[in-house]
Amino acid sequence: MWEETAIIISADHGEAFGELGQYAEHGSCSRAVHNIPLIVRWPGVTDKAAGTSRNDLLLNTDLPPTITDALSLTIPKDWPGRSFLSVLRGEGPTRDDTVIWTHGLHTRQRAVFDGRWLFIRTYDPGWHLYPPRMLFDTQADPHEEHDVAPREPGRVEAMERQLLEWERAQVQATGLPDPMRLAVDQPPKAEPAIAQVLERLENTGRHQDAQRLRDVRQRVATDYVPQAL
Repeated sequence: MWEETAIIISADHGEAFGELGQYAEHGSCSRAVHNIPLIVRWPGVTDKAAGTSRNDLLLNTDLPPTITDALSLTIPKDWPGRSFLSVLRGEGPTRDDTVIWTHGLHTRQRAVFDGRWLFIRTYDPGWHLYPPRMLFDTQADPHEEHDVAPREPGRVEAMERQLLEWERAQVQATGLPDPMRLAVDQPPKAEPAIAQVLERLENTGRHQDAQRLRDVRQRVATDYVPQAL
């Protein structure tokens, strides 16, 4: 049975331990939240790559087409993701471009990551103080402590343009509206939750923090709105 069984271990998300001010939580588009484990042992497939690790940029949506490919079945054309069977076989990388992440818990964000630069576009910061656009050099700043977007306007513009093109392509492929633009009540119960946070800040004497949060919430309907598709 050991030699006839494929074993795949993964997860739905990672956890932030300080990244973007969140602890033991998965409520943002930080790299820590989207860095998930993937361990594969597949007799006849991973034999050559046994005991090795890779750093290819993969998505969890790449897993279904990869399994289908390994079973020599036809991958449906409308499936998102790409097969990374070559990686499991210890061969070449599956992609050399960027990946797009979407997040909708506590915040509404999307991110573009190319292996070094992480651009985060916030559509609703929830009860956080994230600006609409953030950029991190994850090589120099692996814990995403220093937003360099003000110093890199050209890179921010290019990565946001790439994100918008990706969004348009997804809408065109599915024929459905972008859920990120429909989710006006996300994060879940946003206004009641934010009201509770504001009350807690005021009751504990953190009046300046409460005002900062109010200032951000007043800008959500203007500064944070994504471009039309």
